[in-house]
Amino acid sequence: MLDCVQGLNIFEVLSQEQIDEIASNAQVINVEAGNILFTPDDLVEVIYILHQGRIKIYKLNEAGRQLTLSYLVPGNIIGEVDIFSMRPRGVFAEVIEDALLCVIDKTYIREIMLKYPDLTERILQLICTKVKDLEDDIYSQALCNTRDKLIKKLIQLANIMDKHEKEEITLKLTHQELAEMIGSTRETVSLTLKALDNSGHISTGHGEVKFKKENLIKIRDSSC
Repeated sequence: MLDCVQGLNIFEVLSQEQIDEIASNAQVINVEAGNILFTPDDLVEVIYILHQGRIKIYKLNEAGRQLTLSYLVPGNIIGEVDIFSMRPRGVFAEVIEDALLCVIDKTYIREIMLKYPDLTERILQLICTKVKDLEDDIYSQALCNTRDKLIKKLIQLANIMDKHEKEEITLKLTHQELAEMIGSTRETVSLTLKALDNSGHISTGHGEVKFKKENLIKIRDSSC
């Protein structure tokens, strides 16, 4: 059970004894691809920490058209924004690659936040980062071209994985999935990825994108 919370960035401010305490109150679950983790009407009673696999977050309109909000990669936490509410989730979460998740009751999370102020600060930082990412997404959708939106999204996903800038990062995402994340078409994203690959900024193939974050940061800083 310890592996469920060991090594996670959110808990690194705690002592080993405190981490052990949280681990004893957590549950590990495996969810196969194709299953729905939760629906819009489900209440937010737990938070999930994604260790392995991928999860798609999306909404459906009355006509059944799907709007993909994000693809979650290992390191993502699901439900932290709603720790202090009991509202319905409002979205679908579909497991698209067999997932290993750490599940922690939201009531317990609130209790330990009162016990450990450092953890409270870290969770608030996490929430603020998510809000900032959403603001960046809105800005990108309104003003940026496909290349710049794609670069910003890849850096955003790399930050979630908590990798150092000089480390090579591998994201298991198809061109279609990336297109849905930035509001573009698969064809346009494929051409953009090919151009970035040819310029040496990234490497693509077999449903993967590989890159070093520092390389993309350099071109992001001169983009929109």
